[in-house]
Amino acid sequence: MEMLTTFGLFDRDSTIDAMYLTHVYLPGPNIDKWVGHTNAYANDNVPSHKFKLVKNYDIIQIIAIYYHMGLVKLPAKEDYWKQGGVWPAHSFTDGMSQDCFH
Repeated sequence: MEMLTTFGLFDRDSTIDAMYLTHVYLPGPNIDKWVGHTNAYANDNVPSHKFKLVKNYDIIQIIAIYYHMGLVKLPAKEDYWKQGGVWPAHSFTDGMSQDCFH
């Protein structure tokens, strides 16, 4: 879901989507800390064959997905990854699988 705005924290006539909101409200240093803590926890608690390093973009994408889910309501989380028929396309599903999100 996108909308145009001409007020507040946003640039005049900028397109606002979930990813943009994430960048505006969560500064880089906060994301860096989150990534560091997530990787440290996983390193200590997840078997190495199941562990993949989390990057800044992964955290930003997860938060953007939650923003999107708050703006576009579907009956279940799984529905955001369904394709075709009556299901709308959600661009974030191209970069993150449903299994990775859960």
